Amino acid sequence: MSVSQEEFGTTYTQCRERLLNSMTTVLRVRSAAEDVTAAAFATAFEKRSSFRGESKLEALPPVYQRILDRATRPLPSKKG
Repeated sequence: MSVSQEEFGTTYTQCRERLLNSMTTVLRVRSAAEDVTAAAFATAFEKRSSFRGESKLEALPPVYQRILDRATRPLPSKKG
């Protein structure tokens, strides 16, 4: 079961703030939480064709796990 771009967009809109708030609590820095949340959603979007439909898309366990994984490792430094 592949997730359409529209379905993913709807889920993103519904879940982003909750996940961002969770990551802000974990990281205690809003900008860092925004970075890891955005990166996790980007990865999930790229891999949305592999969604198997075993859970509701709104649950987004893979996205949440990716966010937690990213939150526990340092972000690459921004060059520029």
